[in-house]
Amino acid sequence: MPYEYTRETTICESECVLLKKSVETDENGVVTGETVRRNEVFCKVSSLYMRDTYAAFQAGIKPAWKITIFYGDYDGELSVEYEGVEYSVYRTYVDGDDVELYLRKDAGTWQAELT
Repeated sequence: MPYEYTRETTICESECVLLKKSVETDENGVVTGETVRRNEVFCKVSSLYMRDTYAAFQAGIKPAWKITIFYGDYDGELSVEYEGVEYSVYRTYVDGDDVELYLRKDAGTWQAELT
């Protein structure tokens, strides 16, 4: 069978944990604590295209992975735990029934909301 070029470079199919962080406040608006909802889902881990890597570096972002999950499992989470390391989501892309999450190495919620 001849070599066929594919644009998708899937590294592995694995599991990841989507982290939904929320802040608890009292009646005066004082922060009393933080809760983290963990949602373990199946994902497909891929490497980034070179143009995505260059665009991220130009914006000051150190990209790590692109993971693809089922769109129904995604609830706007901004943090993902993969292989014991917490990453933050800096970009999303919806592709049919799937959503691609582009992860950066330094975890945190530097972005309040994704559009």
